[in-house]
Amino acid sequence: MPEIPDIEVFAYNLKQKLAGKKLVKVEVVNGKKLKDTPEEISSALEGKTLKDIYRSGKEFPFVFSDETVLGMHLMLTGDIMALSRL
Repeated sequence: MPEIPDIEVFAYNLKQKLAGKKLVKVEVVNGKKLKDTPEEISSALEGKTLKDIYRSGKEFPFVFSDETVLGMHLMLTGDIMALSRL
């Protein structure tokens, strides 16, 4: 599990790289721990512009232009995959 200082740096780097970008497609690879279905998440986020990412505890709220928030926790592995042009 990543520690708080690592998560703070990770959130900063994600924000620098992704803020202002439009989310074109969402693919849920492992949805076992999701409250919503992969289809609900895709339809809620696709086409939205990412406004902000920050650290809240050990989670990352991804805030989109319409104030939709995707909460993400790195769990034990600390893996996030972005597959496309950034």
